[in-house]
Amino acid sequence: MNIVQHDPQKFAIHASLSLMPQWEDGDPRFLALCDDVREAGVREPLKAYLPSQPRSDGKTAVVVDGRHRCRAAQRMQLSTVPVIIVPESEAASIIIATLLHRRHFSKSALAYLAFPFLKSAHEEANARKLANLRKGAVKSGTPIVGSVEELADQLGISKRLFQYAAEVHDIFAQDPDYKKFMEPAILSDDPEESVALSRVKAGWGGKKSTAGKPRVATQQLELFCQGTASLAKFSSYWTKLDPEEQTQARSEIRKTTTKMPADLRAIWIAELKRADKESSD
Repeated sequence: MNIVQHDPQKFAIHASLSLMPQWEDGDPRFLALCDDVREAGVREPLKAYLPSQPRSDGKTAVVVDGRHRCRAAQRMQLSTVPVIIVPESEAASIIIATLLHRRHFSKSALAYLAFPFLKSAHEEANARKLANLRKGAVKSGTPIVGSVEELADQLGISKRLFQYAAEVHDIFAQDPDYKKFMEPAILSDDPEESVALSRVKAGWGGKKSTAGKPRVATQQLELFCQGTASLAKFSSYWTKLDPEEQTQARSEIRKTTTKMPADLRAIWIAELKRADKESSD
């Protein structure tokens, strides 16, 4: 294991890691990590590779595991952090291994996140196996690594779910606006807020079926807007409820939100997060 010290300001984060949910700067978990890094430094080494070609941004290493620790070290302005240098060719495999340890992800979230890396991981593993065969490090009868679907199975991702992940990535490539609303719902840490890939696909199918058709009378929109506006009035009662009544009210909120279409629920989640951010600014 090759552990070296590296300037965290010289780190770039692997582009693929941007898919994974990230702690906001004000998240209590990130703030606690920053406090720990300030007091004790980075306890667990990051994993990064040295790019084979110079980067245009001047960064000299690319993190494939430990982006939160890297951000905390940058925020605390540490001069160096411990890093395990890994081969660039193993980046996808390491990201897959990291996903395996994120047990809080739903199966849909895991399938969605893992999908872009599975083919790369498959190709990396076979390349290493072939290289070892040439060196005589393994016997010639050793089988080549299994298919992408078999790698997915090792992650606990069924073939059907793997297919849904492929279709959802294709849908998002076609419809970035739909992705903007639905991706946070797929990756939500809250099981009551997360949306299954099958529902994302179904929601897009419904969206396509109404595309290009004449708009219905605005009565439906008016009713929807009236109902939404009434929430502000009802929410004023919240502070007047005692704790027991608030618990009962929360149960009603849960029942209502579970009946919402997946894309509408994702919009509510996005707007609530935006409102929280604006109120804290």
